[in-house]
Amino acid sequence: MAGLRSAFALPVLQGKETLVVFEFFSREISDEDPGMEDELIAMSRQMGQFLLRLKTESDLRQIRDALSLIPENGMDASMLVGVESLDAFRCLGISPSDRPLPLFPGSPGIGKRLDEILPAAAFSAWLGNAQTVVRNRKPLVLKTEASGWTGDGRMVEERWIPILDAEERCTHIFIIAKLS
Repeated sequence: MAGLRSAFALPVLQGKETLVVFEFFSREISDEDPGMEDELIAMSRQMGQFLLRLKTESDLRQIRDALSLIPENGMDASMLVGVESLDAFRCLGISPSDRPLPLFPGSPGIGKRLDEILPAAAFSAWLGNAQTVVRNRKPLVLKTEASGWTGDGRMVEERWIPILDAEERCTHIFIIAKLS
């Protein structure tokens, strides 16, 4: 490192966590550039967000793969829901995909917001449960009548499982259902 005259380090951040630090060296003396610091901080955060998106996409692929295994493990159906806000949720995956779930007659609704595909009364009840899971960041277990699904008075047990990001925010809800 002989002859080095200037250096700076650029940490890549994800929230408050430092993922990696890039070090830059020069043999020339560089004057401080006051505007450069703000640009480097913005670049650092953007790289951290990009790495988080890559991790989230990988996690989603793993969850979608797991969706196909749920019925084999004693569950009758499952759904992966993306949390856009406390009032907006999007259906990202349904298993088994070859038959409609309750309240999704004829169309699984993948990619659509749930308030666009559920009847208003059903969405209102669904929204309350989803908001509870997002706020508490803890699983929720419900037992209700499966009339919208089977029409025969059987009960369905639903497990709502929050999926959290690195900053402990609920970004997705994984719902699994079993008829009894």
